[in-house]
Amino acid sequence: MIPFLVADRPASLNIISGLETKYESIKIGLMGHANTSENFQKYFARFPCVTNGVCNVIKDECPYNGNLKSCKEGLIRRNSVIKMCDSGIFQKNGCNMNYDELFNLYDLMNTNYGVIKDELKNKNITLESAIEAIKIYREKSYNFNLVGVAQGKSVREYIDCYDDLKSLGYDYIAVGGLLKKRNNTVRYTFVSNTNFMENVLSSIREKYKNDWIYVLGCYHPKRHDLLLNYNVYGSDYKGWIFQYDIGRGKKSKISSDNKERRRKSRYQQVRTYLKSIYNLPQN
Repeated sequence: MIPFLVADRPASLNIISGLETKYESIKIGLMGHANTSENFQKYFARFPCVTNGVCNVIKDECPYNGNLKSCKEGLIRRNSVIKMCDSGIFQKNGCNMNYDELFNLYDLMNTNYGVIKDELKNKNITLESAIEAIKIYREKSYNFNLVGVAQGKSVREYIDCYDDLKSLGYDYIAVGGLLKKRNNTVRYTFVSNTNFMENVLSSIREKYKNDWIYVLGCYHPKRHDLLLNYNVYGSDYKGWIFQYDIGRGKKSKISSDNKERRRKSRYQQVRTYLKSIYNLPQN
């Protein structure tokens, strides 16, 4: 069960690229979306080469002029990362791309998995989108695996949606719609009903014992064992970026040197937290 780290800014990629992963058995998930800056998309595609200065992997200036194929340590880091992208349809500005544009962007971002556009809690509209998506996907030779999304308002609707996606030819299916908004926010950030999530997953697993299944937006360390129990491939998590104490919420003027020390401290605290999630040794 792979925890995927939601990232939509270069700073997030900088933190992750500095996370030492020298073990072939370790897989780190990276979740981006299409509603991001061109600069972020470029770095996402090049990961772990995400800076123009000192490299986070070798902790020095890049001696290879950005050529990852020549960097042994960089390749180890790259091979430990699985990248996924969604359309950003539930972000503040949504997604205004058609599927041709979206799929070309997924390839440009060099992602392993690209997620279709879905409609929250709406099985029928999501399936209409899934039909269009797989038609466009089959017309060209894309380099990513297409991920359908099961949506619904009840366990029965989720199962029916999942069945229909399988009939359409989807080999990779994510379960969406399990998040709710917090008050006065535009983002879907928390699981409102863990029992419902478990009922959906158990019902799908009972029928499809060996399928590749992803759960959108629901990862948290406290739910790791639950997701693992249902043999979920992965799930994403935005809360990882906020695992630090120093300087958060303070508006007072501080010197540039102090800002840099705080930044490095935050990065280190978050990396320490990530090592605990992925069971990496704490140096």
